[in-house]
Amino acid sequence: KGTFSAGLTTASIYNFTGTSQVNGTLSIPTFSVQSGTTTNNATLTISNQLSGSGTFKQGATGYLYYSTSSDISVGTFNASTASNTVDYTFPGAQTIQNATYYNLIASTSGTKTLLGTTTVNGNLNITGTAKLDVSGSNYGLSVAGNWSVTSTNALPFNSQAGTVTFNGSSAQNVTTVLAGGEKSYNLTISNTSGDNHGVLINQNQTLLGSTNLNFTKTTTLTIAGNLTMNSTSTIGGSAIGVLNVNGTFGDVAAGSETIGGIKMNVAGTSTIGGTLTLSSASGTINFN
Repeated sequence: KGTFSAGLTTASIYNFTGTSQVNGTLSIPTFSVQSGTTTNNATLTISNQLSGSGTFKQGATGYLYYSTSSDISVGTFNASTASNTVDYTFPGAQTIQNATYYNLIASTSGTKTLLGTTTVNGNLNITGTAKLDVSGSNYGLSVAGNWSVTSTNALPFNSQAGTVTFNGSSAQNVTTVLAGGEKSYNLTISNTSGDNHGVLINQNQTLLGSTNLNFTKTTTLTIAGNLTMNSTSTIGGSAIGVLNVNGTFGDVAAGSETIGGIKMNVAGTSTIGGTLTLSSASGTINFN
């Protein structure tokens, strides 16, 4: 136990074989799991690379600061254990390993780009001046906990044409420091909590592009601010969800929008510049 710093250069390589555990507070430039499974129960900083043919597993108390521009290249990267945290903290561009995480943080600065479809079973945080980007491949991002953006980057989350899914089993909160609120391309609501605010977006929400706001569970999405649709947006889904908009509702340009199969309540003013189509006899829409 205690604090351990392994060398002063990236040439320092520490090899792990068989079944092993890491505990305490450690800083290791190159962490190589050559075989077997190494479980991180420590506060561990890797400043050059995580590599090897074995399995690197985050234990429940594991906190990994991955502070390098090198991709994770270990045989199996397992960060799904409840309560652990992986923090991509290099002050520059990084790739985020496609995996199932518990808590995931994109921090410090630079663009953190998804390498594949990514699942977060706990909380997602974007901090510092960092940007999280789903990449030009439009990888999906699922979050079961809270979504928090404190990054002062002008575009802290680049949704491209990807899909963000909120699929928690308890109430989820979405917060950002951006004055304009959150912006998403495809947004899927699959929360199963049954809470009056299954998902609460604590600010404005803008739907980008040919966007779908899609309910796959009978749950409630509350937007504390305004909801703005693109000119070709669709709101609906396979389940009759409840959409509460506490602010205004409208579109950014005249077009053809579709709403159907949900219960929608708008507290503020609704302004549609183009054509709004109600596509289903099920559900209700209450405009102020």
